[in-house]
Amino acid sequence: MYSGGYPGNVYGGMLASLLDCHGTASAAAFAYRVQGRVMGDGGPPIRFVTGSLKVDYRRPTPLGVELLIEGTLRSLEGRKAIIDLTLSAGGEVCVTGEMVAVQFAAKA
Repeated sequence: MYSGGYPGNVYGGMLASLLDCHGTASAAAFAYRVQGRVMGDGGPPIRFVTGSLKVDYRRPTPLGVELLIEGTLRSLEGRKAIIDLTLSAGGEVCVTGEMVAVQFAAKA
């Protein structure tokens, strides 16, 4: 079984999608923290969208093992967050990424 990539490994597009989703969620979590808030606190939600995403595939990512995705805040200035991302399988870093996330400005 495989998902469009090399048999036994996760398809690269899926890996990029996982980083994309985790990156915007990480940006929101960091923004909540900076504002002294917690998600679900009843205040207006803080949401981010992807401005850009750079993905580097370091090694094949095997299927059937737990994946660990981590987002680290590099900077948060105004509506712009830069997030460094890693995706690991079995303790090995398989994919790294850099995201520029932009806080979504909801219209009143």
